[in-house]
Amino acid sequence: MTGGAPEGARSDGPDISVVIPAYNEKDYIAATVRCALEHIPARYAREVIVVDHGSQDDTVRIAREAGADVLEYPDAPTISALRNAGVARSRGRILVFLDADTTLTPAWTEAAPAVLDGLDTEPMQLTGARRRVPEGMNVLAKYWFAPKADEVAPTHIGGGHIVTTRRLFDAVGGFPAGMETGEDYRFCLDAKAAGARLHAVPALGAVHNGLPRTLRQFFDREAWHGRGDWTNLHTVLTTKVALATLIFLGLHLLLVAGLVGVFAWPAAAPWPAWAAGAAVLGIVGLCLASSFLKFHGRGPVHVLFNTAVYFIYYVARSVAFFSALTRRRIIKHERA
Repeated sequence: MTGGAPEGARSDGPDISVVIPAYNEKDYIAATVRCALEHIPARYAREVIVVDHGSQDDTVRIAREAGADVLEYPDAPTISALRNAGVARSRGRILVFLDADTTLTPAWTEAAPAVLDGLDTEPMQLTGARRRVPEGMNVLAKYWFAPKADEVAPTHIGGGHIVTTRRLFDAVGGFPAGMETGEDYRFCLDAKAAGARLHAVPALGAVHNGLPRTLRQFFDREAWHGRGDWTNLHTVLTTKVALATLIFLGLHLLLVAGLVGVFAWPAAAPWPAWAAGAAVLGIVGLCLASSFLKFHGRGPVHVLFNTAVYFIYYVARSVAFFSALTRRRIIKHERA
């Protein structure tokens, strides 16, 4: 299929359907498809569906050669639409959502039977896990990304590695097709609202091979992902990161006003200086509090390092805010 929405799912078919959205993923897609086919336990019949967003490289050919069923959908408006199209094409009662740079491991094979059998017993579950850091990554990956892979009660499970049932997917109505990004967070909120139990299983080993390797890549990634926080007023009011970003922006406005006051209205001293000082303390406090809440179990080094990372994070999320206001698309498709 090219351009339009796919036909509905067939009633017969495998136990498990793996759905992978992709755009220009020639460096990753073969390993992702092959590992999915290899590490899903043999007792389960499975299929791998790659939904391509109009790749300009060899993604489609490589995915097919690796054993995937490829659905070409270049006109999909969002990554949500890609995932929903993959589910519509699929046949399994259990759905595994992977990003194109995510590889399952032998640990997945060992942990999967208990998880998958649990989904058959309790279909209204949303599970999976945060992805692990590949070997040889930098200090950013070690201190920011790696600890998240061990979370068992995260606020949400990223779209790069979600395991759930078709029953839950249908009850939720799929991923929100109108969201440019952040759709996985909304999907998890909608699942919980529908009565689903959300829990991560870190033993389901999956590796995130496309992690940012520089601070610039990290910044660009968060600037992209943050756009979903500003889809509408509801997403802003129900997203903690969006509310924290508004506080971050407000503190910077106070800082600028204080600094302007110090130089433009010296007669008003010391109030402008106090305002600027309070803003600086507030910014540092917000970043420190965010880091402490997320990483305190890892010790003070993680907390202090990630306090600095959170500053970059909130700057990137602020850029996402202004980008969303102008509705300026950054790129066509981005991995989680």
